[in-house]
Amino acid sequence: MFRRLGGRGSGVEFVGQPADLWFMKIDLLFLQVCTKGSIEPIYEFKDVARYTLCSQTELGAPNYYYPKLFSQMSKNTVTNGYDVAEIIVGNEAYDMYSSYTLVDNSKLDSFYVIFSTFVNSIKVERNIKLVSTPTGINYFGEEYWDMVSFLDNINLENNSELNLRRNQLVEFINNQLVLFHKINPKRQNMKGYCGISICALINDKKKNEYKNLEFYRLLKEIPQLKIKE
Repeated sequence: MFRRLGGRGSGVEFVGQPADLWFMKIDLLFLQVCTKGSIEPIYEFKDVARYTLCSQTELGAPNYYYPKLFSQMSKNTVTNGYDVAEIIVGNEAYDMYSSYTLVDNSKLDSFYVIFSTFVNSIKVERNIKLVSTPTGINYFGEEYWDMVSFLDNINLENNSELNLRRNQLVEFINNQLVLFHKINPKRQNMKGYCGISICALINDKKKNEYKNLEFYRLLKEIPQLKIKE
């Protein structure tokens, strides 16, 4: 993770002391861990960096981008975290990833307001019911649903106001929150994904495991999800 690019000496200044992290936001947080392109960890670390690079699916052991990245940095051609993310994704081997997502962390608070308003509007009358199981990924017992697929599968019973709010939420995700969603050309099945997931909290055990995370702690109540049988 980089504190500032174009600093002293070589032109690249790394985070040298841990104390720096307490008062200076970094440019890019790379969640280089499988399936962490989920709203829960993204929101948890929203104040750490300007951008978050992550993946909804499994990752390999990405190292192939290192030579290109450090070469560009040494030439002072990298000016911000967005540039770093583009170099990483553009120079990664195809067998190391299915997709990468770059999130604009400055939009996460706005997203949360829109999302929580929408969810709470549904909960006024009923639990959240899903028409069918959303597109998703199961990873070592953890199930993650694509965020847009999750929203699209919520049964709104022809409620025009709620449908409008849902459309606005999906548009915000696609056009403002997600800066890019790079799909591996060899993983065309990822075209059905938006780039961000949400954990499938379909029972009390899962809800209890996640309730202390910031994304759910700020909700009045974690919604009870039920898939239509």
